[in-house]
Amino acid sequence: MSESKLRILDVAAQQFMNRGYEIVTLKELAEILEIKAPSLYYHFPGGKEAIYVEVVERTLDHLHTDLMIIISTTPDLRECMISIGKWAEKNMIMSPVVMNRIDMPQLSLDNQRKLAMSSANKLFSPIREMFYDAQKRGILRDIDPEVVSGMFLAMLEAMDERINMRVPDKLATWAKSVDILLHGIMKDN
Repeated sequence: MSESKLRILDVAAQQFMNRGYEIVTLKELAEILEIKAPSLYYHFPGGKEAIYVEVVERTLDHLHTDLMIIISTTPDLRECMISIGKWAEKNMIMSPVVMNRIDMPQLSLDNQRKLAMSSANKLFSPIREMFYDAQKRGILRDIDPEVVSGMFLAMLEAMDERINMRVPDKLATWAKSVDILLHGIMKDN
């Protein structure tokens, strides 16, 4: 990928994150980049939507890589879940709720499907596999890892929302949330 294209994606990511897809215009991106708006079409013939899709895909790729490192290097389920929360607090660049409820409906159906599938594969699937693995190791009761994964991701989203609130110790609150979820799904010893 060319340096120019990477620069466009970096600037666009910041703008989409701060202002949302609908508000950002190609004209504004071009002004920030100090280029002419038609130059954006050279790198992204599909215009703003193509830029947005590439930004989200790139973000999901980075998040997936980090998530896989945490899961593969933290065998203790509780510690892994807490580590994911710590990581998410620092790295969840685009809120999945904002993306799904506000930005995604403005995209073509093909791009909505593409990003939904990519999000499921890169974020939901690793979490689901973490719970399937814990179940195989006898750590979890016979529960549906799909449901637990959804609950865990909902907790992450709620933590993302608390970032903007004045919760004194977000990470301590996250650890308590993990413990509440685990004590409901762990086998009795």
